[in-house]
Amino acid sequence: ILLGSDGLFELVSSDLCVHLIDQWGCDEPDPASRLGQFALNVAAMRNGMTLEALLALEKGGPLRACVDDISIIVHWLV
Repeated sequence: ILLGSDGLFELVSSDLCVHLIDQWGCDEPDPASRLGQFALNVAAMRNGMTLEALLALEKGGPLRACVDDISIIVHWLV
């Protein structure tokens, strides 16, 4: 089960999210964090900066202009 906020799906399609999680497999210790990192990398690239530069932006206005809040829960049903 994948639950994500609009901030995730503005950056990564639901199909790609499912593909990535499936590719990583159920042995991935924290697929939600890994997917969040992937989404932040997409946001950085879309804004012509590195992930480090994106994360260094001041919270609020400058960061909000680049990426919305991202919340992710991944739960495997076995």
